[in-house]
Amino acid sequence: MRILVTGGAGFIGRALLVEMVERGYKPVCFDLIETSLCESIVGDITDQEAVFAAVEGVEAVLHLAAEANINDAHKHPARCVAVNVGGTQNLIEACLHYGVPLHFVSTCCVYGDTSEHPSNEYSICVPTEIYAVTKLLSEYVIKERHGLRYNILRYGTTYGPGLRGALAIYIFINQALMDLPATIDGSGEQTRCYIYVDDVVAGTLKVLENGVMNKTINLSTNEELSVLQTVEIIREETGSTNKEIEFYPDRPGQIMKEQIDIDYAWKLLGWWPKVDFRDGVRRTISWYKENVVI
Repeated sequence: MRILVTGGAGFIGRALLVEMVERGYKPVCFDLIETSLCESIVGDITDQEAVFAAVEGVEAVLHLAAEANINDAHKHPARCVAVNVGGTQNLIEACLHYGVPLHFVSTCCVYGDTSEHPSNEYSICVPTEIYAVTKLLSEYVIKERHGLRYNILRYGTTYGPGLRGALAIYIFINQALMDLPATIDGSGEQTRCYIYVDDVVAGTLKVLENGVMNKTINLSTNEELSVLQTVEIIREETGSTNKEIEFYPDRPGQIMKEQIDIDYAWKLLGWWPKVDFRDGVRRTISWYKENVVI
């Protein structure tokens, strides 16, 4: 199956491409930079002509490309909207034109500071920052386009080998290995449900292989951890002896509680995450030690 993967040169995209090639897919990466993992097209999702050219001849689109750095999105909201909403709109039109399904990667951040816990696919969404707003708006636009075949995949906070340096898990691992104080925005009581990258890849490919359509699905874990607990686990697994924490002002739009219900993915796909956080951190630390110069 020939599938266009937008954002295939990114953290999760690369992991998906590797596994897709292993399984006999013929993925085509569409990103701002080239990759050697598979056929690669250099292009921008905000360029409608380039998007239409890339979608022609594929059997499905897996859309990961986005302005995903929350801090950059906060600093440049207009660019975030143009890329995340405008780019998705271009892919919607191309998929409709060529009659192929669009599998859109969204985020559990769309739930924001909802009062409904654990949050399932029908929970009220109250996004608290621009990145999540653009993802939720894109979901609405996708659902409103009659005739479009789609799936919406709400990823949890993803980590693992190859993760971006701007992500909290990366930063905490770096600080622990260097025996530096952990730096936390806010109180550290805020919670997240982290998902190991191999699990989110497996769930995504389950969607492609099971042929489900027009569904919204949480792909996360139900293991809720505070940032303080996250730091402590990372310190234990690295052997860090520095117990100091430096607290900084909370960032705008902080989600205080994230608790995700993933029962629907099990019922629909038979998918459940296999890697708990401690095991995933252990694997990520091993990758970090082998690939990152400290």
